[in-house]
Amino acid sequence: MDINQLKYFITVAQTLNFSEAARRHEITQPSISHHINELEKKSWGKAVFAG
Repeated sequence: MDINQLKYFITVAQTLNFSEAARRHEITQPSISHHINELEKKSWGKAVFAG
């Protein structure tokens, strides 16, 4: 698990929007998705964002 993955996760949770989270961190949306996926694998769970 890496600190950036946690930062990305928090931003997605706050915005409920992968594209906005990516924009705020100046990375691509697919990259945010990849990092959230990796975080899920390492934490043995699925992150669910509902708004």
